[in-house]
Amino acid sequence: MAGVMVVAGLVLLLARRLATPRVRRTTTRMDKALFTVMAVVIALGMAGTVGRNLLGGGYDHRDTIAVWFRGVLTFRPAPDLMADVPLVYRLHALVAWVFVGMWPFTRLVHVWSAPIAYLWRPYVVYRRRTARPEPRREPARTP
Repeated sequence: MAGVMVVAGLVLLLARRLATPRVRRTTTRMDKALFTVMAVVIALGMAGTVGRNLLGGGYDHRDTIAVWFRGVLTFRPAPDLMADVPLVYRLHALVAWVFVGMWPFTRLVHVWSAPIAYLWRPYVVYRRRTARPEPRREPARTP
C-alpha cells in the first residue's frame, strides 16, 4: 500500500511539473535527473516488495538491512550485514543514497523549509493591473 501511495505522489508531482507552464519552465536538468533517480528507487523498492516478498520466497529485512541502516544513521556502519542481502535490496539502498545526495541541489530542498515567516508577514494587497471603469454618475438635479 505504501508503494502505491509513493507512486501516486510521484505521478502528482510530475503531472504538476508537466501541466503547469510556469513550473515546467523553472524545472532544471537536476530536477529531472532527481525525478528519474526517484522513479528508480521506487521501482527497485516495489520489485523487492512485490517480486521478492509477495511472489518469491520472501526476505526478512529486519535482521540485516534494518540493522545496517540504523548503524549508518548512528555512524556505526556494519557492511557485513549487507553481504548476503539480495541484489534488489542492495541496489535499492545504493540508489536511495544517490537520491539523498542529489536532494539538496534540486527544488525538493523546499520540503524542509517551513513557511513560519508567513505568520508575521504583512497582508498582501492584491490590485488589478487595469483600472476599473469609473461608475457613471447621474447629473445633479436642480429644483
